Amino acid sequence: MNNRVNYRVVGISLLVAISLMIAFTYWLLKPEVASDVKTYTIYFDESVLGLNIDAPVKYRGINVGKVKALEINPKNSEQVKVTVSILKTTPIKVNTVAKLTSQGITGLSYINLNMGSHLAKDLEVEGDEEYPVIKTVPSFFENFEKSLGSVSSRLSSTLGLTQELLSEDNQEQMALLLKHSASVMYKMDILLDDTTIKHIHSSSENIDEFTRKLNNIMPDVDNFLENSVAWEDNISNSFGFY
Repeated sequence: MNNRVNYRVVGISLLVAISLMIAFTYWLLKPEVASDVKTYTIYFDESVLGLNIDAPVKYRGINVGKVKALEINPKNSEQVKVTVSILKTTPIKVNTVAKLTSQGITGLSYINLNMGSHLAKDLEVEGDEEYPVIKTVPSFFENFEKSLGSVSSRLSSTLGLTQELLSEDNQEQMALLLKHSASVMYKMDILLDDTTIKHIHSSSENIDEFTRKLNNIMPDVDNFLENSVAWEDNISNSFGFY
């Protein structure tokens, strides 16, 4: 009798547990009410690898929607058209941007919305678009890839210039330049020996001495010129020249 009761209790408990799991799963995956969400379009110019249907859409890190459809843009084959449904309570503004973000090491991606100012206007449908279009910014991996490309191009350019600089013709020119430079330095060493340096110093001292003497006699020259002018005036007065 006790065994029968135990089996019944275990069976009932198992059924309750399964029912709760089903209810919880339904609550997580329950269909969205159309009146609660709004549909938007996002065009990505980069690869959307890791982004799947039902991938989350987050606004500043908060889950606000999910991806509804992924397809190549029929108007531009270089773009991926992503259709998303987002809660109407989410402030999607004209300056709100979407960016692909990786979820850790899983390889999966989600769409993160950011930079929407509360002072900006709400995003509306424009042109012949079916839904409002949210602008995009490059993801971290896209920027990283572009940076690698730029570094690679610069490195290739540098290697090319280095190879050109180290060509046989340039090596010969550099060797010749070094040879001439060595010859000039050798001649300078010979020219500027101790005797020549002493002569240069002696000449400098003689020039200094001449300059000093010239400065000393300049007052006498000035007096002589003044006396000459006075003598000429006296001679002129004596002979009656006016």
